[in-house]
Amino acid sequence: MNSFCNKLKISKKDFLFQFQSHPNYPSALAFSDTLNFLNIKNDVYEIENESWNELPNQYITIYHNKFTIVEKSNDKYLIFNDEENKISKDELLKNSENIVFIFNKIEDTSDAKK
Repeated sequence: MNSFCNKLKISKKDFLFQFQSHPNYPSALAFSDTLNFLNIKNDVYEIENESWNELPNQYITIYHNKFTIVEKSNDKYLIFNDEENKISKDELLKNSENIVFIFNKIEDTSDAKK
């Protein structure tokens, strides 16, 4: 969760409090609502294996039963949950659920304010 929250530039404490206090915790709805509460607008989709190629370069999925940010990097995928790792597409598909959260690309807020 540390790498995940760092990547989203949100407080782990705030995220966990909002997520765990949601009436539908630990569902995808609770997760999506928590992101929205923290001003990370997102849409949730259930997808088939053949649709993974159509995803943007950055999204969230459930990988090894953990909400995980995924960034496509050439033919590899960077994943951010408890820590940062690089995996293959086959490993991503094998260990992910068919739910993705599409969200606005993370940008440095200090640059956005200038």
